[in-house]
Amino acid sequence: MKNSFYFISAVLISLGAVHANAQSAITLDKSNITGQVKGTIHTHTASATGVSAPKTGANQVWNYTNLSGGVAVSTNLLVDTTVSKTAVMDTSTHENVVQTSPVKSFIIYDIDSKGYFTPGRMLPHQDYSDAIITGNPKDSTLWQVQSYKARQNIIAFPATMSSAWSSNTVHPLNSKINLTTYGITNASVDINVHSVTKDSVVGWGTLQIPAGSKPSQAYNVLLVRHFIVSTDSFYLNGQVAPSFMLLAFHSKQNDTSTIDYSESFYRAGTGTPLLTLDFGYDATYTTPTTVTYDADNVQSSVEAPASSLEIFNVFPNPAKAGFINLELMKSSNSNWNLAVANALGQNLKTMKVEGNGKLNFQMDLTGMKNGLYFIQVSDENGNVLGSSKLNIVQ
Repeated sequence: MKNSFYFISAVLISLGAVHANAQSAITLDKSNITGQVKGTIHTHTASATGVSAPKTGANQVWNYTNLSGGVAVSTNLLVDTTVSKTAVMDTSTHENVVQTSPVKSFIIYDIDSKGYFTPGRMLPHQDYSDAIITGNPKDSTLWQVQSYKARQNIIAFPATMSSAWSSNTVHPLNSKINLTTYGITNASVDINVHSVTKDSVVGWGTLQIPAGSKPSQAYNVLLVRHFIVSTDSFYLNGQVAPSFMLLAFHSKQNDTSTIDYSESFYRAGTGTPLLTLDFGYDATYTTPTTVTYDADNVQSSVEAPASSLEIFNVFPNPAKAGFINLELMKSSNSNWNLAVANALGQNLKTMKVEGNGKLNFQMDLTGMKNGLYFIQVSDENGNVLGSSKLNIVQ
């Protein structure tokens, strides 16, 4: 009986230790994730050939470090104070009106206590020939400057395993058209776009992607499955659009202009997905058609992911190319080393740090181009003690 008691106690203690050390899904909310800010986002596309869809479920280990091909993509974000003090606008995007006719439509990003979201879009002035659609070179569509509000959460806070959110919105788009075959000149066309989005967290675990020529460190992530479908209703001069107009534009009432299935991995710290796999029309999420991964704030597995120094500060940050200030607590009389690397992990500049105790000094980064850099501190034995991110913005 005594031995049984000790055996049961040992099992319970062991189970308690296992539970205490068990992994768990991260939770994303306003305290640990930021919205987009003014500047440039760097991403990279990759070949989808041979790329498998990620397994769903708890405590997964996803490895996409063998992605290859594709091109680097830079996206510039501008401040949009018409929405809020934290909103920015991506001017590189478009919106489908009918499946054959995308128009420039600048998407807006924002963040609040309820989520990281798109509050709407802005359409710039644009004038298109519709010859490629109707076959008549005299046909055209004019889009005047306009904007609309339609909140769609990219991540609804708090988000963790099994979280789900959705939106059901309707927004108007207004244009003027010329359809000369039918005697329509400078007529008002209104398009009501009804969009339904559904998102759910279907997995959690660690993810590795390429970090330059090296594999990245393993990031704790949530896998979010996304679905969107948009249908369009057309009106001519305030009335339901006639069938001949819809036929000319190869469309129909309540036509589906967008349908898309995708999966994205999100980590703490940034609203930019670490990796996105787009499945197009594949509702089974089986075969990716495009793959895109983050090229900002991604550290290789051989770099220190976080500072272990008691004090290590870099300021101002963001900074202009030139002299930056550094503060660190140095616990050795031997020389330490500072190394500045770019987002690809390439060392661009080094500097010896002498002295002991709390140090304040400057580093000359004159000539550095705009972008994200990492400043890494190593001791006299080459051990990495910590690192800090630095944004250079002219």
